[in-house]
Amino acid sequence: IGCGSYPYFLAHTAFKEKFAVDQLPMPKETADRNRIEFFELNLNAEPKLPFAAEYFEAVTLLAVVEHLNPESMAALFRECHRVLKPGGSCIVMSGQMYIPEVVQRLGEHLKYHWLLSYLTPGGQAVQVFPRKVNTFWKPLLWFTKGDYSR
Repeated sequence: IGCGSYPYFLAHTAFKEKFAVDQLPMPKETADRNRIEFFELNLNAEPKLPFAAEYFEAVTLLAVVEHLNPESMAALFRECHRVLKPGGSCIVMSGQMYIPEVVQRLGEHLKYHWLLSYLTPGGQAVQVFPRKVNTFWKPLLWFTKGDYSR
């Protein structure tokens, strides 16, 4: 979820099935070349995922939460719980400012498992404007539906 118009993450993975959800359209040739089924959705307007319950072993939300209003964020987190298989993982990349809210809201539905981070490419500083700081990392929050089983 949150792949944008070019799905860099999905294009560089070897998942058996790849699905992308974003409000920005993805060119059909990009989706076809990377074997991705694309869904254009505005998750603020309707935070409902078009997948069956317990369909996925993993769901990623990449730079999504900072674009959602609080009600839509809560509804999307309920949807992540619904579409994850037991023992499945939900990885959320968000800005540092959003960590407490993501942990609190997603923790109502899934089990917090771990915090990871990655350095931003090329040493680009991520600006956290309200805190007047720059950082060189992005947080990845790992949640599971029940116990992690893999």
